[in-house]
This record gives sequence, structure tokens and C-alpha cells, in this order.
Amino acid sequence: SQNEKKLLTQLLEAFRKAGLQSPSVQQCHDQTMKNQESVRQLLTLAVEHGDLVEIATDYFLHADVERETRALLRERLASGSGLTISEIREILNTTRKYAVPLCEYFDRIGFTQRRGDVRVLADARISS
Repeated sequence: SQNEKKLLTQLLEAFRKAGLQSPSVQQCHDQTMKNQESVRQLLTLAVEHGDLVEIATDYFLHADVERETRALLRERLASGSGLTISEIREILNTTRKYAVPLCEYFDRIGFTQRRGDVRVLADARISS
């Protein structure tokens, strides 16, 4: 419907503006005046269309934010020495609440690899 299209546009803009500290599904639902029942479906649709990326259950990022974050981390991890979650959290200027699932997501998609307490670029792996 027209109202759902408008809501989807508003949701995408909210995720873009929020950066890494994006709203939860419940927060989106609570802030929606019309079509609250459509929020979850619209987020799923946005993921299917590539506008949002599902990082973890109830944690979505705008696709542009995910790409920018990946580019920043690629640059910072290029030395091969690796970064701890704490260092990644500081680089991204976010909290542990967001940094941990983000690091787990990057491990899961093969962008990074966990080695003990540090993350390294997966394509920079050195065979042992």
C-alpha cells in the first residue's frame, strides 16, 4: 500500500541516520503510528532487496552503513596484526552491545576470522 511504501522509506532513513546504533524491531514498531503490524515484514523485505543487512536477531544495519563499516575495518585490519573487540569498538565509536554482534557477523560472512582475542581479515590469513 501507499502507507507501507511511505513507512518503508521512513524506516530506511531511520536506519541510515542511526548508523551502527540502529533501532530494534520493537523500537521501530513503537515509533510507528500507522501500519505497526507491517514493520517486521517491511524490514524483511528491505533485507531481501539489499537495503538492510541483518546482523543478528533484532539488529539490522542500513546496507550503506554496513559497507562503510566494512571498508573502515578492512583499512584498519590491513596490517594483519588483528584487532580486539575493544579496539574495534573504539574505532567504530560504538558500544560493546553493537560491536560484538557486528564482529560475529563479519566472522560468519567470512570477512574476518577470529584468532583468540583478535579479529583478522579472512583474506589475509596465513596458513600455519
